Amino acid sequence: MIAEDNKFSKLIFEKWVWILITNYIIILDMEIAIISSSLELTDLEENILKSVKISPYYDDRALKVASIWEQVALKKACLAEDSNEKEQFIACAHISLAIANSLAYPADYRSYYVCRDEKGQDQGMMVLEMKPNKVYVALLVTNPHNIRSKVNEDEPNKVKGAGTCLLQKAEELARNEGKESIVLHPVSTAITFYEKNGFEWDDLYSMAKKVQKISEEFLVA
Repeated sequence: MIAEDNKFSKLIFEKWVWILITNYIIILDMEIAIISSSLELTDLEENILKSVKISPYYDDRALKVASIWEQVALKKACLAEDSNEKEQFIACAHISLAIANSLAYPADYRSYYVCRDEKGQDQGMMVLEMKPNKVYVALLVTNPHNIRSKVNEDEPNKVKGAGTCLLQKAEELARNEGKESIVLHPVSTAITFYEKNGFEWDDLYSMAKKVQKISEEFLVA
């Protein structure tokens, strides 16, 4: 009789655990759906991207967005069937988390930039460090909706060029500060992207791009 009672209690316990897990998944899906709907954008051709500097001391919006991107990227990684696409989403999640942590505990030697579209929606983030002769791109990530993947084929909330927009801002800052180059340590899934943006391998682990200075003739003209 005692054995039967224990068996019945175990079945009840397992049932409640399953209900709790199911409800948690449903709630998580609802939160991500709400987040996704709040990031509605116009068509790719109609978006004008702009990189702006933010202060994590006075604005916690970027921190919240980066945390959201981590969760969205992880969900998309689970949905991706292609191993390379899965790696891209996982890398996006890791970098988003790193940016969120950096924003939560900001450092004075770092500067923070967000790429926003014409509606003011965040489409990419970047963390920079000024070195003696170069600008170091410590972290750079795009909104997970923007990653080229089958998972995002029907994704209406995506734009193109957020990462490039941020790199152009880094180059502009480097030029204005008289720096010689931009340096970064790329994740494996982003190497091709950086190569297309003019970066070359500087050593075994880092890539660099020389900053083109504006000629005196151009300034006079």
